[in-house]
Amino acid sequence: MDLIKKTSLIRTIHFITNAINYGSLSKAAEKLGKKQANLSREIHDFEERIGVKCFSSTSRGVVPTHEGLEINEKSKMIDGLLYDIENFSKSTHGISGDIKLWTTDGIGICLMPSLVDFSKKYPDVRINTICSNDIPNFTTREADVAILYAEPKVCEPVIIEKFMLRFGLFASASYISAHGYPKNFDDMLRHHYICDRYEYSNTWNEWRNLMTKAAHIVSYTNSTNLLVQATKQGLGIALHPINYAKGETDLVPINVGFELDHPCYLVYHHATKGTEKIQALVSHIEQVLTRL
Repeated sequence: MDLIKKTSLIRTIHFITNAINYGSLSKAAEKLGKKQANLSREIHDFEERIGVKCFSSTSRGVVPTHEGLEINEKSKMIDGLLYDIENFSKSTHGISGDIKLWTTDGIGICLMPSLVDFSKKYPDVRINTICSNDIPNFTTREADVAILYAEPKVCEPVIIEKFMLRFGLFASASYISAHGYPKNFDDMLRHHYICDRYEYSNTWNEWRNLMTKAAHIVSYTNSTNLLVQATKQGLGIALHPINYAKGETDLVPINVGFELDHPCYLVYHHATKGTEKIQALVSHIEQVLTRL
């Protein structure tokens, strides 16, 4: 295989993906610092070479064809392979280099103190953290390691470990001082302020039904960080991972006989199983999730 000849393909594929991402050839040319005529000619030559059309002309300009979108998806696979090559030496000869860690912001908050410890132990490893509730595409290597609330598809080339997280109710000491401690669960729903997170009702039917009975929901958010801050500031009672919240000195458990649990999945690409830096991070995260 003549890699020198293949570089022109990669360059043109780069042009095509930029044109798709920016929505037009002119914007892609501007961002890449090229003349639109030159970019268009390279894409045309590429289409002639492989025998497909990547774009169709419409009244709104050019739009990607089905084949163009497929090439865009395959370009992500190329990007993943190039990432592996760039990190090959570091990954096989020492615990150093980049790791793409995908997690929710809630788990990220629980994990951060441990990531600081990991960084001190392995200062040559740089963790690039992506916070999202979506599931990454492991085939295209959007992530090396992920911590998810939803189990990825079994067809993905991954290794999956399952953990269970327990959730309970907490309030700040200042809230208890101002509003008193709930006498029981019914008293909490009728007379106390509740801070809620949107995802909780989608996760637990039981929680969604209870929130229909709550008289005073004072806050909704899609951010765990904001929910934690709202609780700490005394805005109301909220649901948090039990072992995490117990470690917060200004949060008080609300023991009214209510707890929930939810599975959590530690996921990593099978190709990285023998990679020292990945195994070091996976082992570190396993210890954190076991304690949560």
